[in-house]
Amino acid sequence: MKKQTARDVALRALLQIHRQNGYSNIVLDQALNTSGLDSRDGALASAIVYGVLERRITLDYYLSQCLKDPRKKLDPTVQAALRCGAYQILFLDRVPDAAAVNETVNALKNMEKAQFSGFVNGVLRGLIRRKEQIKPPDGDSLR
Repeated sequence: MKKQTARDVALRALLQIHRQNGYSNIVLDQALNTSGLDSRDGALASAIVYGVLERRITLDYYLSQCLKDPRKKLDPTVQAALRCGAYQILFLDRVPDAAAVNETVNALKNMEKAQFSGFVNGVLRGLIRRKEQIKPPDGDSLR
């Protein structure tokens, strides 16, 4: 099996939390303990998971501005991947935007959802182009 990355662990943990209504701390601890990630990558996976959970509404708002039909229901894995990528782009200053897109697409492929990689790539690149023009929802900010 290919070595897991921080994004792989974050994406899998978010899906498990969503599907099983699991407690985020328990699911994430279990995922990190079995992942073999070093402490730096484990910290990144944790930041992504907790950040996505905390900022889900804001992330969904920004992503909806980049979708052709925001009302269309997305595959749960695709939706989680988009949120992971958007969180990195909007909130993690130390992660270059291009790396956030590339690593998110790779994590999606590792989840055997490669057929959606072009879609996710396009939406996240659209977010990068438009993030400065999108007005945050009332009462929210990117900081």
